[in-house]
Amino acid sequence: MQPQPDRRADPEVSRLRLAADPPTAPRPDPPPEAEPEPPPEHTVYAAMAEHLADRAMVVANPENHLIAALLTAGHAEAAAVLALVEDTDLQGYLPGVVIALIRHLVDTGQEPTPQEVIVRARGPFDTAPRPTLRTLVDYVSQVYTMGMPVRSWAAASDVVEDAYRRSYGEIGTRMAQMAEAFADVEELEEMTGAAVRQWRAHRARVHELRRRALGAARPVAQLHTPERDAVEDRPHDEPPEEQPPPEQ
Repeated sequence: MQPQPDRRADPEVSRLRLAADPPTAPRPDPPPEAEPEPPPEHTVYAAMAEHLADRAMVVANPENHLIAALLTAGHAEAAAVLALVEDTDLQGYLPGVVIALIRHLVDTGQEPTPQEVIVRARGPFDTAPRPTLRTLVDYVSQVYTMGMPVRSWAAASDVVEDAYRRSYGEIGTRMAQMAEAFADVEELEEMTGAAVRQWRAHRARVHELRRRALGAARPVAQLHTPERDAVEDRPHDEPPEEQPPPEQ
């Protein structure tokens, strides 16, 4: 028997073999490996850490301290503080909304308690965009339960002083933009004069709030005894009464 020639290298044979073999389907990608779920205690710890971080940010904000002080103050004290604090002094959105509600309560002769603030928030008030009632309730609850010392005059002084400092940056930026835009010199001078008048009025409020904050920080409660009361009630130019000698 004669050996058959090797035709595997023949291009015609290779073409016929490729046509007869069915195409192989591409292999599907393997499914992605699922990330292992963290243990339950890890989720609880992460939630607690996030809550503590949020709580720290609430406590660190002086505007929240002012709101907390006004929520615990009586009508007379709240009115005196609000006379030196403007709504625009507060930079935060929710503190600005709540202080506007407190001001409305004080102006109408009501006590600025958390309950009255929430009741007032249910009605109409000029704020856009208006927060939801739940957002206001959550904020008032967090601020009211901070558990920090309440000093209304000191908190108001911090808030107004921060606003005073911000006004320099805001007006300075605006003046720089006008100068770069080649605004008229008269416009720059007019804006500078208005800014100086605004800063003087603002500085007067800062000074008065600092004075009252220092006065409120001094101890006013003293131990009352009959001897102390007798000395305090006696006129300063009247000599003390001579005590009779003790009987022998």
